[in-house]
Amino acid sequence: MNSLLKHIQQGRFLNQVAIIGSASAIAQALPVFASPFLLRMYSAHDYGIYSMLLASSAILLPILTLKMDAALAQARYTIQRASLFLLGSCFALGIAAFSAAAITLMHTTALLPTTLEQGSYWFLTVPLLALGNALQSMLIFISLRAKAFRDISITTIQKAVAMIVVQFIGGLMSWGVAGLVAGSLLASLAANSRLLRHCRPMLGTRMPSRSHLRASFRRFSAFAKYTTFSALLNALSLNIVVMAVGAMYNPGMAGQFSLAQRILAAPLKLISDAVGQVFLQRLTALKRNDIGGMKMLYRRVALGLALTGLIALTPVGIWLESIFVIVFGEDWRLAGIIGTILVPLVCIRFVVSPISIVNQFHNSNFLGMMMQFGILIGTTTALLLSYLYSFELVDTIRAFVAASCTIYVLFGLLSYLRLIYVGVKSG
Repeated sequence: MNSLLKHIQQGRFLNQVAIIGSASAIAQALPVFASPFLLRMYSAHDYGIYSMLLASSAILLPILTLKMDAALAQARYTIQRASLFLLGSCFALGIAAFSAAAITLMHTTALLPTTLEQGSYWFLTVPLLALGNALQSMLIFISLRAKAFRDISITTIQKAVAMIVVQFIGGLMSWGVAGLVAGSLLASLAANSRLLRHCRPMLGTRMPSRSHLRASFRRFSAFAKYTTFSALLNALSLNIVVMAVGAMYNPGMAGQFSLAQRILAAPLKLISDAVGQVFLQRLTALKRNDIGGMKMLYRRVALGLALTGLIALTPVGIWLESIFVIVFGEDWRLAGIIGTILVPLVCIRFVVSPISIVNQFHNSNFLGMMMQFGILIGTTTALLLSYLYSFELVDTIRAFVAASCTIYVLFGLLSYLRLIYVGVKSG
């Protein structure tokens, strides 16, 4: 009887994961499929400014709530959840207001790079973009506690559709950057309005007192101290290149780079995430002292991913420039050239990202954080040298790819050695 109940619960869990995972895949695929139409309505400069706004908001997002949104997943009591939601909302509003003031000061005192002066006023929307995403993150964690998996899935797709529709209308009416930004802001508003209905049953109607706020913050302060820093490192390592390309060259170049990176990474990320989850499940099925089985599984998955990546990306790298011109238009030829340079990095990420989930298996999040820190240092060094020696854009991208590939390969090897070391120690 117990085994039957366990099987039923596991089936329900897998069904819930499948629902949310499928919705996430659809939401990521829709903007990619809409890109050939949207990018013929917007210039590379418009898309570059928009990409830099999204990158800036992604960097700001982990700081806004101090990861009180993630803490909501562990809060057991209604008053704790209400306290964390109030704390996260207050932190987000306060930090967003401070960020808006800082951006205004930079705009009025001409502290921004000269390449960004023309569109600097658009950076005032960064706190709003980050605030909408921060609120959505908190509402999703509340909805997860309410087991509203269907609502989360619908909201995820609804947000993608709303963004595309508004941006399409903005493109037809030649709104430029305003159309792209309006799409993101209105999409967040539409998504958050649906999830708000789960707040009352999960947070209650009682306003938390100061003592409750202090107690909840002390209880979950580790999220603010450690998780925020780790998430910030991850956001910086993923988004700093877009910001640097826009500042060093011009927003149009940032738009070309952002498009190439998004189109190449999106399809493979869905596959690598799925493989990572299966890999973790297989590892869990092995005994912790089964070093031979772990090594064989690790090598088999890594080799399979490497072969898949090479077979899929080799022809893409050869014809990518022509594909971009045909699909997106002649104005986006440079994106195809940049994409060709990015192919080795995308392939290595495709291999290393799923197998690095082994660190979660051994609770070694420190190694993952060190990888993000290493990528950030390597990327920053490559960009700084490119700036000092006045590299052309394609040479800067090559330096970035070389530094990132080196760090990813080292991290993959360290993950493998960590797997063996923990296996020997537990044996």
